[in-house]
Amino acid sequence: VTATNSEGTVEAESEHGMAIPVRTILSKETPSIPPTVGPTAPTAAQILAALGTQLVRVHSSVRIASVLKAGGYSFSLLAPAAGTVELEWYEFIRGAHGKTTKLVVAQSTTSFAKALTKGTVHLRLTARGRRLIAHKKQITLRAKAVFRVLHGVSVTWLDPILLRH
Repeated sequence: VTATNSEGTVEAESEHGMAIPVRTILSKETPSIPPTVGPTAPTAAQILAALGTQLVRVHSSVRIASVLKAGGYSFSLLAPAAGTVELEWYEFIRGAHGKTTKLVVAQSTTSFAKALTKGTVHLRLTARGRRLIAHKKQITLRAKAVFRVLHGVSVTWLDPILLRH
């Protein structure tokens, strides 16, 4: 569950919850994003839609073998506004005593000086992430992206992703 208000965004997950993916229509076109100056600055919903459309498309082509070989995954992203995007892939692992811990598989932070500029996101595997996916034919991970608008709001996108060999 993600809650957002004027003071920021908070995320909480249930140990016994189930991720239900949001139905998304894929498009080969870059999403339309309004400029970030003046009264037509993009809303949080517009930023979330633009970010989500792009991330669903790039995540659909990720392959485990290429991620392992490169030590991560790189892709182009069109910034919906000036700001920073933090992206991570993770999974919750149940420990020996039933305690659940978050295992970060890959992570990145990319800054954009201006809206509507393309940048390259370099998502890097963690050592634990490499071990987790090394011998898998496929795995479903959670993807989380937080876009922090320069001098503005933070928008959080969450979606399960399927990595295949």
